Amino acid sequence: MARLIMYSAVRWLDRSKVSMRSFILLFSLLVIVGPADAEKPATPITVRGKLLDDSKPGAHCGYLEIWTILRFDVDADPNAPRGTKVNAKQLPVAIPCTEMPREMYSKTAGNAGVLVKGRSYVLTLDGPHASGKWGPKPAWIGARIDETPTKK
Repeated sequence: MARLIMYSAVRWLDRSKVSMRSFILLFSLLVIVGPADAEKPATPITVRGKLLDDSKPGAHCGYLEIWTILRFDVDADPNAPRGTKVNAKQLPVAIPCTEMPREMYSKTAGNAGVLVKGRSYVLTLDGPHASGKWGPKPAWIGARIDETPTKK
């Protein structure tokens, strides 16, 4: 397929009055700056979000690492991802071993205990990713999940 595209581009270039230098510059820009890049924030990002789902995975972690997608409402956070393809009121976050406290899963996974529906958390997110260990669904990776600090 790539050969056919390059062959067609070279034939078009031969017939047109566009210089090879201009063609390479234009082609490079198309490859480097895709249309979806406009909505991808720099990652990782840290936001506050309220868990909307029960954190009951399809299976429990043990010898296998089971990833679950949970939805968080991060709309109130000004740092939350925005865009036409992002719903900040129901942001999908892929989390490994959701039945475990984060510290039990990994020392770098945060300080949150077992995730509870309706509770707010501080999320460090990586993504978005079109698919991953959780399957062919778009989601952000919950790299770290911490308890929301309490006000004194």
